[in-house]
Parts: sequence; structure tokens; C-alpha cells
Amino acid sequence: MFHQLELMFRHRCSILVFLIGSSLGNHMLNAQIVSFNSSQPYSLSQSGDFKVEGTVINAVTGDPLPRALVQLLSPAQRLVMSGPDGRFQFEGLPQGQANFAVQKPGFLVGDGNRGGIVALKTTVKVDAHTEPVTLKMVPQSVLIGHVADGNGEALESSMVRVFRMVVRNGRKTREMVQMKATDEEGNFRIANLPPGRYYVAAQPRANSLGLFDTSRPKLGYPANIYYPAASDIAAATPIDLAGGATAHLEFIAGLERVFDVTGSIAGYAQGQGVSAFVTDASGDQTNLGIRTNAQAGTFELRSVPAGVYTIRAIAHDGAGHQLSADATVNVTANVTGVRIVLEPPLELQVVVRNEFSHPHPELESAGKGVFPVNLSFHSSSTRQDDFYPAMETTGEPSTFVFRNISPGKYRVTVNASYNAYVQSARCGSTDLMREELVLARGAPVPPIEIVLRDDMATLTLALRSDDPLLRAAVLIMQDSAPMQSPKLTWGFGGNASLSGLAPGEYKMFAIDSVEQLEYMNPEVLGQYTSKAVQISLAPNGETKVSLAVLHTGE
Repeated sequence: MFHQLELMFRHRCSILVFLIGSSLGNHMLNAQIVSFNSSQPYSLSQSGDFKVEGTVINAVTGDPLPRALVQLLSPAQRLVMSGPDGRFQFEGLPQGQANFAVQKPGFLVGDGNRGGIVALKTTVKVDAHTEPVTLKMVPQSVLIGHVADGNGEALESSMVRVFRMVVRNGRKTREMVQMKATDEEGNFRIANLPPGRYYVAAQPRANSLGLFDTSRPKLGYPANIYYPAASDIAAATPIDLAGGATAHLEFIAGLERVFDVTGSIAGYAQGQGVSAFVTDASGDQTNLGIRTNAQAGTFELRSVPAGVYTIRAIAHDGAGHQLSADATVNVTANVTGVRIVLEPPLELQVVVRNEFSHPHPELESAGKGVFPVNLSFHSSSTRQDDFYPAMETTGEPSTFVFRNISPGKYRVTVNASYNAYVQSARCGSTDLMREELVLARGAPVPPIEIVLRDDMATLTLALRSDDPLLRAAVLIMQDSAPMQSPKLTWGFGGNASLSGLAPGEYKMFAIDSVEQLEYMNPEVLGQYTSKAVQISLAPNGETKVSLAVLHTGE
């Protein structure tokens, strides 16, 4: 599509009628004849009183970017391509707000947290005083490199993976950005990377581990090599890429002693299949082939380099319910007798008690699949995603159950589904408002007991900012519930509100962006404590607060 659009905007050409696909909702553009030269911005005009003009530039060099596709998303849908000097113009716009997007091959936009973002979106206030806008695009970064053995011979089909730490919903997590296999010369090229910090791992292909001389100790390649030569991502050297930068990486996969790991798997029904896979000390899956014999209940793992690994086995019982178990092994020699006993996942009962001051007819439907609370489980591990289990009903109207819960240590967030708030949440002696929940196999788990109340408080906010169009985030933390997620609401046009709050003491602040703010981490939030506003909310009360909008990093 970009090539076609570029042809249409050649020197002194005419714009033809064409259809834009899903990105513009399949709307037809009106045909208009526009001529221009290199000193004029390309534009599409239509009857109206106001215009918006601007320039698309390279965010790294500041140079103008020609042939960037600029889309007007609202109040109408139009598009132009920037001229040789990067300029563009839209005419015939009504007074109000206009939303734009810009994209160009080889360039990315955004904060680097989401990655691969190719369309920058921005909002402009349109009136007689609208100043020219500048749309900045970041040139893509590239990783190139080579994977070879200790003799310098290329290792074809080695898998190269790129990781980064990102913030999702206020929580830092590690995600894989891209992966690519090396070519026949051991080379790889990974493009379309936004600026940021990356970790890179090379995984020599599995069949290279089988080329051994049986008269000598078995040798093989490492399971994973984290740049430059680490066996664990914690010891890896990160790669910091600036916009438009290219980094060259060399991986050397030297041969090393490898060993065998064998054992048994039990706890599943006869006739059911069993599968298994292996992860390394960083929690990343390896290409170590594990063979299972469901009939004999055994497994064998051949040619394993020294290191710490986790073997996870999965099967089903006679009723089709999933069974699983993990075994961690530290391989320094051949390992035998590893025993993995499969178990069903954990179940959690939830008992909800209401302490209401007036009737709530909507709660009468709770026994029909509508639930009074929802829970989410947040692990401290950057390799484990947040978990939102489905609640199921039981024979009791105030008792519910969660199934398929994995063992672990969780911060459990509890929210009321109706016009109520969570007064307390406990699991045995654990206060979930203040403490993490530890779940272990073989240990009885008491029910989670939740108390709801309806004497809620309401908060109305006036946000102070130099930018009247700013979409600011407001974070509200309850002093008596440090393990609960901060309440997050958004302010538009300087106003925001939030209802359903528990009475009590709170700290709160407004900030221009939370996309990269790890607000689920109390230590990170502590950096803003000195600028937070302390408030007290009374039962059934309404509180009005004025907040200055902070800038990220202040």
C-alpha cells in the first residue's frame, strides 16, 4: 500500500480515488485534484473553517521525513503523505479536537514498552490559533549476528530469541519480542525493534547434541546461551539499542560435557497419555528432547548440559481433568531415579458475607452465575503472568470455588462486582489486604472469607495541568490495604471521579502516563509518596480534591 501511495504523490501528479482497508473502516475518499511542488505541503481539503498543518520528522536526527502516511482519524477520515520536506496539511476542519496517526516503513513510534508500534496517534485542538504540529517517528533498531561453534564453524538453524522487560497493567514482566533461526552461514538479522534494553539468547539446534564419539565422554552444546556467554539470563549482558542503531552480536557455542536424566512419572490413569517439557534456570523452554513412556510410566532426557532444570509433566485423570507436577534437577552428572507424581491443581473456596445497610436485589442472581466479587492472582515472578481464574457456583448461594490454581506465592486482589466495597478478605490467618497468599501442594487451604459493605465513599477530582487535552491517570492507594492493587481512574478535560471506595485513609496522585509505571510494585509507588495527597474518606461521604498532574519520573 505504501508503494502505491508513494506513486500517487510523485511530483505534480493527481490524487486518484481509492479504498482504504480495515484501518479506515472501508470508507471511500472523495477524489480531489491536488498539485504541488517541493515547497508546498501535500494536503486534502474540504469545506470548513480551520486547518491543521505540521511536519513529520526523524526523532533521532530531527530531519524531515518524506512520504510518511498521515491519517486524519476524526472528526473525518482522510489521509495524505508528507512532502519532500516532511510537511502535511488538512483543511476544512471544524473547531474542536482532531486525531491523527502517522506511519512509515522502517520507523516506529510509541514509548518502546509495547514494541513494534508502527502508527503514532496524537490529538490536536483545532481552532483559529492552532499551531503547526510535529510528529516524531523513531527509526527501527536492528540486531544482527552470528552463531558458531568453538572452531568457528557456523551453526545453522540455531534459534535466536530476543527478550525485554516491559510493564503490563502496572507490573513488570519479561516477554519474548522476536525469534529467528540462523541461516546456513549461522547469521541472523532481527529488525523492527523500538529503542530499549534487550536480552538475547541463542539456542543451538537439538540434533547437534547427538554428534558424539561413543568411546569418549559425551559432548554437546549448551541448552541456551544468553549473550554473551551466560547460562542464565540473570548473568546476561543487556543490549541497549538507541533509535536507528544496529548492534552486532557473536555467539560461540563450545562443546561441553552432557549427561542423561531418567526417572518415573506416576499419578495418572492407565491408558492416558503423558507429556513433558524442560525449562532452564531462567524459566525459558529448552530444545532438550524428553521421551516419555506412558505405559511404563518412565521418562528419559538425553544429552543434558550441566545446569539447573525444571521438568514439567502433564497428563489427565480418568475424568479428563488435567494433572501436573514439576521436578527440579541440578545436573552435574548422570541423574537417575527422578520421581514425578502428578496431582490435580488446587481448589480454593470463597465465602462472601454481606454487611449491607439496605437491600440489594441484584445480588439475588448470584446463584445463577453472577458473582459478587472477582479475584486476580499476581505472582512476584516476572515469568508468570497475572492469573484471573473463573469463579464457579456451588450449592450454597454465598459460597463459590476457584479451580485450576497453581501452587505459588500470590498477591491476591479482591474487588466487589456491585455497588459495594471489600471490607476484609482473609484466608485462614492470612490477611489478604496486607499479606501475600502462599499455596502449596499437600497443604490444606482454608476458604477465602470476604466481607462486603455498602456505605461507600465517592471521590471527585479536579486535575491541574498546563495541557487541557491531557488524559491523566489518577492512582489511589488505601493505607490499610497495601497488598491490594491501587485504584486507577482517568481524568479527561481536568476532571475525574471514582465511586465505590471503602471509607478510610488514602494516598493519591495524578500522573501524565502510567504505561511504564510499575504501580503494582509498592517500592516504585514509594518514589511518589512525598508528592502524594493524603485524604480521608467518610462512610457514605463525598470528597472533592484538587490534584496537580505530575510528569513521569518527577
